[in-house]
Amino acid sequence: TRGILGGGYKPAASPTAVVDIIEYFTMASSGNTIDFGNLSDARGEVDACSSSTRGMWAGGEDVPFADLNIIDYIEIATLGNALDFGDLSVTIRDGTCISSPTRGFVMGGNDADLPSPSIRESIEFWTIASKGNAVNFGNLAAKTSGSNGGCSSSTRGFMLGGSSSPNKLDYIQMLTM
Repeated sequence: TRGILGGGYKPAASPTAVVDIIEYFTMASSGNTIDFGNLSDARGEVDACSSSTRGMWAGGEDVPFADLNIIDYIEIATLGNALDFGDLSVTIRDGTCISSPTRGFVMGGNDADLPSPSIRESIEFWTIASKGNAVNFGNLAAKTSGSNGGCSSSTRGFMLGGSSSPNKLDYIQMLTM
């Protein structure tokens, strides 16, 4: 019933001006977004996914250009600030998030802690209904960041394109490990 947006860069400001704002809109009606609350940390290039009840944000970039390992969550039906869910095992920004009804995943992305080029091939997941840290799921076929997008069914998740393979389509079976 709701669409949720959070994080990003402040319009018409320095590209290093990240925000912690979460806004929502009601899908069944037209109109502007409405204030929902705030993320636990202002950040851009943050990845997001959801179940039918929880919205989640993973990683991102803080100022001055520090990649993060934060996982935040909200209850979509209520208003308020995001809460700490757990951590990724690595710092990451500009990856791709997808979800099944029970698991959230982040794939690829950039990590300033790696030598240049700082692109990851890892896939991590967490169980959406219970708070905790992400764990390793496996690896993509190739390192990639800046994906053109991700989408999923209840069993299979897809990552489309990315910096190293703009015409590539990766997929995972989300129920296996």
